[in-house]
Amino acid sequence: MIEYHTGARGRSFAEYSKAMINDFGEAIKPFLKFFYEGAGYYPGLETDGMTAPKDIDEAAKKRIMKPNPYRRPPMKPQPLTKEDRDYKNWVLKTARRFQTDDTEPWPRVGATETQQNLVELWEHHRPKMYQQLKQMGILKLTAYVQECKMLETADKYREAGMPRNDARMEASKEWLMKDPEEPDEIG
Repeated sequence: MIEYHTGARGRSFAEYSKAMINDFGEAIKPFLKFFYEGAGYYPGLETDGMTAPKDIDEAAKKRIMKPNPYRRPPMKPQPLTKEDRDYKNWVLKTARRFQTDDTEPWPRVGATETQQNLVELWEHHRPKMYQQLKQMGILKLTAYVQECKMLETADKYREAGMPRNDARMEASKEWLMKDPEEPDEIG
């Protein structure tokens, strides 16, 4: 799919985005950068003519990452539920595990583009979740944990024989919470 949309000799991010939106509709927008950058690792794909990753960020902000039409003003702080406290404890415990694990070179909190992009994506496309995580004081830590869990899961998939790109894509679907909130979830 990506090879088809990037063309045999490469295609700019803008051209690729236009083709993907034409074929798959507006719902593909949050995933365009992820798919495009992943295509750069696809075996045998000609990458000449593809937009450099640093230039994609600017293009994405200007043309693709429009605010969620369902976004509401910031929520007033709400008391934490037991579910919220349990989730916060899980995030804190899981973050400590990754931060003290010397067997893998895990990223640092807030130090990767993936984490920064997740926070930005959540702010625009999952505003309720974004506000809840911010209120609990674990927004950046959650992005860190989700990235580490995604990397850990991708490693397990690769060990089981799944190709690298497929492993990372499947692990991303499981852990990075990229799907936009539905209007009734925001309510």
